[in-house]
Amino acid sequence: MFLSILIGEDMENPFLPIVADKDQKLIGKKLEDSKNLIKEIKNQKRLIIILGEYGSGKSLFVDAIKDTFSKQFKVTELVCYLDILDQLNKIAETKGKKSLIIIDKLELCINNEIFKQLVEKIKELFSKGNYIILTSTPETKKDIEKAFGDINEKILYLVPNLDFEETKELVINRLNSIQKNKAIRSLYPFTEKEIKEIWSKSKGNPRLILMLCASLYESKHKE
Repeated sequence: MFLSILIGEDMENPFLPIVADKDQKLIGKKLEDSKNLIKEIKNQKRLIIILGEYGSGKSLFVDAIKDTFSKQFKVTELVCYLDILDQLNKIAETKGKKSLIIIDKLELCINNEIFKQLVEKIKELFSKGNYIILTSTPETKKDIEKAFGDINEKILYLVPNLDFEETKELVINRLNSIQKNKAIRSLYPFTEKEIKEIWSKSKGNPRLILMLCASLYESKHKE
């Protein structure tokens, strides 16, 4: 009863969707890392490789970079599917200001026959002064390092999972999004012990944290 009074009768689950929402920002160490990445890019590191587990927050890093440079470059976002070479060829043929090219889910192409061609096309676009962001999973690190080992102007960043304090901040931010009084920053209806258990089970993966919190929130709503 008190929970419905505090946040409203509709009892919206603040942990859904379990992906980062449009207002979610980087927190803790990740926020500092993103600032350092942007500083490196401004110093002409034009190939940015972001590795992380599914749900680790790679897209938040990409968004931070994109927001910083969207006025300076034409931004093109692609996913590494079978038509990726056709899309990159179109970009290569386009004249105008330099592009920030984001290629998501590179892991889908690593073991594909087009990977070698894809690497050459990325290098071609890079040689023309374009900025390129690649996202992939940690398991592909050796393949990517080998493929782009001849490029010095690159950054390879491994997205860390959240520590316990960062996990609490993520949970509080989501709970605060449906509070009537935005000044209230509390773990309620959760306990710190419950959040510590969620953090331990998720190993600090943000998406798993949100999934477990969504389930626990629903169960508390029914009480």
